[in-house]
Amino acid sequence: MNRKSSRFFGILMGLAMILGLPAIAFAANSGGIVVDNVFGGPCYIGYGGGSDRSVVYDSDVQGYDKIYNVIGGMSDGDAQGNSVFYAGSSVERVYGGYSESGNAGGNSVDIAGGTAEHVYGGYTLEGDAVGNTVRMTGGALADCIYGGYAYSGDATRNTVALDGGVITSPIGSIYGGYAYDGSVTDNTVVLGAKLGADAMANVSIYGGMVRSSGKDAITGNTLDVYTKGLTLKALSNFEHVRFALPEDIAGGDTVLTVGEPVDLEDMSVSVAFAGTVPRHKEGDKITLINNVQNTPKSVSEDQEYDINVSDNKLILTWLKSSVEPTLAFTSDNHGDIDDWTFRGDADCDQKITIADVNLITKIDLGQEPDPSQGTDKESKRKARNADANIDGQIDSGDAAVVSAILSGAITLPDNQDNEVATFEVKDIPKSGYEISAVTVNGNLLNIPAKGQSVTTKVGDVTYKVTIDADGKGSVFGKYLAENKVAFEHTPIITPKGDEDPAKDDPKNPKEEDFNKMVTNLNNDGDLAGSTFGLLKARGVSKGNKKILLKWTDPKLDVAKYVVYGNQCNAKGKKYYYVKLGEFNANTFKYMPKSILGKSLKKGTYYKFLVTAVDKKGRVVATAKTVHVTTKGKKGNYKSVKRVKPTKKSKYTISAGKSKKLKVKEVKGKKKVSRHRAVAWESSDPNVAVVSKKGKVNAKGKGVCTIYAYAQNGVYTTFTITVK
Repeated sequence: MNRKSSRFFGILMGLAMILGLPAIAFAANSGGIVVDNVFGGPCYIGYGGGSDRSVVYDSDVQGYDKIYNVIGGMSDGDAQGNSVFYAGSSVERVYGGYSESGNAGGNSVDIAGGTAEHVYGGYTLEGDAVGNTVRMTGGALADCIYGGYAYSGDATRNTVALDGGVITSPIGSIYGGYAYDGSVTDNTVVLGAKLGADAMANVSIYGGMVRSSGKDAITGNTLDVYTKGLTLKALSNFEHVRFALPEDIAGGDTVLTVGEPVDLEDMSVSVAFAGTVPRHKEGDKITLINNVQNTPKSVSEDQEYDINVSDNKLILTWLKSSVEPTLAFTSDNHGDIDDWTFRGDADCDQKITIADVNLITKIDLGQEPDPSQGTDKESKRKARNADANIDGQIDSGDAAVVSAILSGAITLPDNQDNEVATFEVKDIPKSGYEISAVTVNGNLLNIPAKGQSVTTKVGDVTYKVTIDADGKGSVFGKYLAENKVAFEHTPIITPKGDEDPAKDDPKNPKEEDFNKMVTNLNNDGDLAGSTFGLLKARGVSKGNKKILLKWTDPKLDVAKYVVYGNQCNAKGKKYYYVKLGEFNANTFKYMPKSILGKSLKKGTYYKFLVTAVDKKGRVVATAKTVHVTTKGKKGNYKSVKRVKPTKKSKYTISAGKSKKLKVKEVKGKKKVSRHRAVAWESSDPNVAVVSKKGKVNAKGKGVCTIYAYAQNGVYTTFTITVK
């Protein structure tokens, strides 16, 4: 692109504005017009000025073989606050904002699909490029990304965030900021956790790049790394390199493999963890960068690890072993626990620590065949036995069975090889007590009646809880990287005379226990046992820093409502639920003003849980998780406005027959950040059940309500009559 063609482009753009050319009305594209014969072909441009324009380009324009440029907003003066969402098939250049003679600031580009050759968050010929952003979550890049590009001025505080997609060019480059004559400082490049290992194998990454000599291209430029096992071609011009290591990183792993030597002389290196600190042994080493020269200007210091250069590698070495998993229990509420059992196929070289060895009567370590694995698998297993050490530590060996008199909570060792395996934990309450709650990894599981079994699905894993006629319980499920299993026991109330037994419902945990469980959760999923139809919890955006939560009376003996919430997990950072407030039985709405003393942020997604507590202090209803965003320019997302049926909302079905229901989410112009697809629920499964895709199966005569609800809780209903 040269100045002459750029001026011609500006003239055509101005004519388009003066003539009032209409926006494209076909496909799903919005917010722009087509201007022909610019830079060698047609351009799709944000109309109405060079600031605060938004363009969505997610399908090809009819009548054109190719769109050469997609531009959020263009101006002879400043181009500010424009945005482009691109997911088309192929484009040469994408600009968030384009300025001829002014500044390009606060513009953004989101690449979610298709192929783009050059992408510019903000581009200016004569001004400064400040605070522009490029985000890539999908698609392919055929050449270069520039967070901010300034031909004559400075490029500063721009960001390139990569969390998906692939860069196909053999000489591809990523620039936080780029300038010909100015300085390039305080720019950021983010390498997200979802990047594929070879997605950037031929890519060179620069915090800043200056084409003329003598100008600063390093100061304040930052690289944030949230992934591991990533291959790059080159890495340069960063003052700060910050590693946020994932939870599954282990000794022997390499974070960045770089083809050309990385000069560390001007770099400061720091390490943090994007979640819990991974288990490790003293002396375990993690290679942060495999190919370096010189030593860093500074490194973060910690009593747990050391960072240094050895054999031309930047290495983190653990100085201490992590705390071992612990079986924590007390004898006050628990008696003779007959059998805690772990069945697995993993190399479990961690130790299980028994908190009170006096409770142990028998410990057998060896191999117990898993029928699901077949005889070939069984024949390869190694048998092994060991006794408890005096300190109560048990080396669990390969696959292990641990039988002991235990109660409370057990944390199983890491399944380090991620092999397919199962576990089973058995529990027997002491006389006078019964199992009232079971959790796995903090998720509350459904509890069956005596002599029955019930399953609970948590994410993609189904757990089975069984309580036999004698009150003995067990949990069976897929063995993940870690499973923490806990049983809760409560006294059995014996009726006196003609009095009715004051018996607790095992499905309704005590408020204090529920509160402890929820505030130790940092995932965004629904709680096991939660329902939509009772509380119908929902959230709506009321401003840049305001969200209104609403719920309905569940028609139960409710004494109060309790609301929990926090930010939704994002960019590798996880947020634990916080108790936000309690409300009397006649209150059905709440507008949170702050979380942990801080006001809500604009353009940010938040998660909320609403629960109902009865007069006995039991949680009698838990709503599905509500995901809702505040308004504001900071975010590119918007909550769902409403859900509505695509056809009629009442159906009569014969028992044994089925009907597929369909709904439409009304979302507005902005994209909805997807935490959960539309979900479905039946008010009476004895009448009809509904699948996660809206297929209703009629069971027995009667009338029921089918709920279809979005992630922020807005919903619609269908009335199903089964004859």
